[in-house]
Amino acid sequence: MPLYAVATRSPLAPAVAERVAGAVTTAHAELTGGPRVLVNVLFQHGYRLRAGERIDVSGTIRGGARRTDELTRRLEERLRADIAEAAGVPRGEVVVSLAKVPAKWAIEAGLVLPEPGTPEEEEWKAAVAALAD
Repeated sequence: MPLYAVATRSPLAPAVAERVAGAVTTAHAELTGGPRVLVNVLFQHGYRLRAGERIDVSGTIRGGARRTDELTRRLEERLRADIAEAAGVPRGEVVVSLAKVPAKWAIEAGLVLPEPGTPEEEEWKAAVAALAD
């Protein structure tokens, strides 16, 4: 479900885009506990960014009781640092903003997403894992 849109002025080299996608996926999975296979990273170029910005990332993630403002802040900071390292740019030139949406607004593999941290989430993870096999 999480969708991260990575906007740049010009296209990233394929190897750089791969490293950035890996950094986003790892950070999201490690901090939220969400399945890596469901992290989506979309690359867009041709954007006019503010002066001093090289990469602008807008992410949409599930909200809920376990997705506190503190977790969101930590995820934004981790993404900023990891994307900068993966892209070889200064951390100050990477902007990350995250929006939390209700889980029920999203469907993955034909299944409505449960709220994070609920017993239903574990059942949902098992169902998604079974579909991936």
